[in-house]
Amino acid sequence: SGRSKSAQESCILAIAVTKKRKLLESISEVAAHLGMDIYTVGGFVRDLYLGQEGNDIDFVVIGDALD
Repeated sequence: SGRSKSAQESCILAIAVTKKRKLLESISEVAAHLGMDIYTVGGFVRDLYLGQEGNDIDFVVIGDALD
């Protein structure tokens, strides 16, 4: 391939970030539609802060589970 390993890694990372962004936007839209507050927590937030790619996303949903 004509691309360097670094360029390939950057492309893969950009695709992963785009997919996660779309997932987070979808979850946010559903939560807003349901009138719920939802937050990302844990390692995903840490990794985002450090500029690293995380493998999982943890959420906290505020509300009554019986509703």
